[in-house]
Amino acid sequence: MLTFLNTRPHVTVSLFRCDDPGEIAEELIGKLEALSDTLPTAPATEAGEAAIKLLEAYVDDDLSAAGGWYRIEKPPSWFRLAPKIAAPGPADEDDDVDEPEAELDEALVIKDVQNHLVVVASCKTYIGIFASQDAMRQRLAELIEFGSAGTDDGSVSISRTGEPIDRVAIENAFVRGKTKSAWLEGLHVSTDLKADRKILSGPNLRYALDHFDDQTFSYSAAISELNRAGETKRVGVSHSKGTLWTKSTKQFAEFAEEVRLLVDALEAGEADTPTTSELERAGLPIVARPAVTENLKNLDDGFDVGYEAPTTQEETLLAGEIVEAEPLDDWQRNGSFLVDEAATASSKNKAQIVARALFDGEHIATIRLEPIKRNDTSVEILHRVEDYKVRKDDERMVFLDRSLMKRNTNLTLRYGSGHAVQKGALYSLRFKEVIFEEWRWSKFAPAEDGKTYKVKDEKPTRVSKGKKVYAPDLIGASDSLFCYMRNNGANLIGRDGTPVADWHLLCDDGSGEIADFIALSPTKRFVTFVHVKANSKGSPSTISVTPFSEVVSQATKNLRNFDMGRLSEGIRTRTTDNNKGLVWRHDGAAITREDFCVLLDQFRPNADRHVIILQPRINENTWNKAVSNHRANKKAAQVGRMRQLSGLLSAARNTFAKLGATIEVVGIKS
Repeated sequence: MLTFLNTRPHVTVSLFRCDDPGEIAEELIGKLEALSDTLPTAPATEAGEAAIKLLEAYVDDDLSAAGGWYRIEKPPSWFRLAPKIAAPGPADEDDDVDEPEAELDEALVIKDVQNHLVVVASCKTYIGIFASQDAMRQRLAELIEFGSAGTDDGSVSISRTGEPIDRVAIENAFVRGKTKSAWLEGLHVSTDLKADRKILSGPNLRYALDHFDDQTFSYSAAISELNRAGETKRVGVSHSKGTLWTKSTKQFAEFAEEVRLLVDALEAGEADTPTTSELERAGLPIVARPAVTENLKNLDDGFDVGYEAPTTQEETLLAGEIVEAEPLDDWQRNGSFLVDEAATASSKNKAQIVARALFDGEHIATIRLEPIKRNDTSVEILHRVEDYKVRKDDERMVFLDRSLMKRNTNLTLRYGSGHAVQKGALYSLRFKEVIFEEWRWSKFAPAEDGKTYKVKDEKPTRVSKGKKVYAPDLIGASDSLFCYMRNNGANLIGRDGTPVADWHLLCDDGSGEIADFIALSPTKRFVTFVHVKANSKGSPSTISVTPFSEVVSQATKNLRNFDMGRLSEGIRTRTTDNNKGLVWRHDGAAITREDFCVLLDQFRPNADRHVIILQPRINENTWNKAVSNHRANKKAAQVGRMRQLSGLLSAARNTFAKLGATIEVVGIKS
């Protein structure tokens, strides 16, 4: 007969605090059989056999344990059940007659057999669960916390519940000392410049974390090395799974002792004193921290609604598997949300965000999103469609409705107050004193050449068949930003701001572009990449973050093409009848795209590189006022946005510096 003496579980447990752990444990054991029926694959049984084979209880001083084991049988992942092979027979005289549906050969089914162990332990005022099958662990944790668990087809209930250990208590006890590994989840606007997720390892990550770049991440799990009574011990914490883990054991008594030590450490955990340095405080320094839902009242200035698919799971990353990504749904491929800043600012509840739902750029509906409290540590995002621009049964609205059904897993709300709501949790970001200062404030109405340019018009257009179409031959002859660049290039493309006497300018706009414009100076030996984006949405009196993330990502990727010698090749490949004349010289002399490429090839290895983001969305006074309020520690409008945009642009500056390039962003001079 199998007993606990025959087991050696790995110490991976979920702990709950309760007044009557023994009674809850006893009730749980009595519900194991019924709970197993709710698993994705029910345990295999033979005639007259129970699904869960219970083990004799284990008792040692103040700790007792009960549990059982069960067997799961299912086909291996590589197995496919094929039709029976039909015996050869006479040819069918009528080839057009359909064959009867093939019968599956059940005799060929093969199955893997997995044996799983469940342990329910009670110690002092705590109950701990171990389950070698993750699905069973999740069911048990749900049952203890909420008193009910299961599926739509059937659920199991218990009369008493326990309380999960809160994050602060876990950090005070276990996320201290030397942090050896950490799993980081990004809260920032998704961009090619930064990872969405990181897994880090090192001697002590408290000192290795990037105080600037990592401040927009939170951590979902960590392993720390602690000193307990002169003994060094490693403890892992997974906030996402609600588990603690230490090591493999050689016998059950060792498992029981490890559980007891975890309980003792929880009881001994103490909060930091005011004099504890940031690097030594419980939890991880620098990174964003979950905030209790009482802080929902502090949310303000919602500026971004992101719709991101779940990232790769930790198990997949750790296993080193290459898994085909889940296909994007229709909203992920074509939909987006644009915050209506005026409507959001006028909301009585500052946590609400009003956004336009766009499908392929077309406004199909206006929605109001509001995070509300579910409990002390989790929130839910409610939504209401306020205005339909298309019929409710329009397929684009169907795509939107489906996406909003997943709002608490895919939606991210970002606020200028320095908060983010993601995956059902509220986070408070810790922004450091890093202010982006590489601005070039320019006038557009009038500009330095005396002409007036429209910051909302990116390219020159003409009307064709009732629609505005791009007219490249009008570059320099209209009032768009492309024309501004063509007519003011000498004053814009130089890195130090002084006019450049001998400049060559090429428009590379189009599919696969390196930049909208590329400029070079043969005598000063520099290459400047200009990325032009119109301020078609939003006001210069507000600071926008999301639009800059898109253009900065593009600039970073394309700068690497120049380093790898692909720039000239790309320009030659993209030369067409429509763009072959879009090359200019300072003296008006004729120059071809091939002439431009020859110059590039001559000094590419040693050329200075410069990047200009010509996206006039920010007003000089607005920016300077936000910086001044930030340094005066005032919680004024635009301060949070300024800090977040500073973080994004400063990260880009650091990336460009590693590539030997500099960056400037053009704003509107007051």
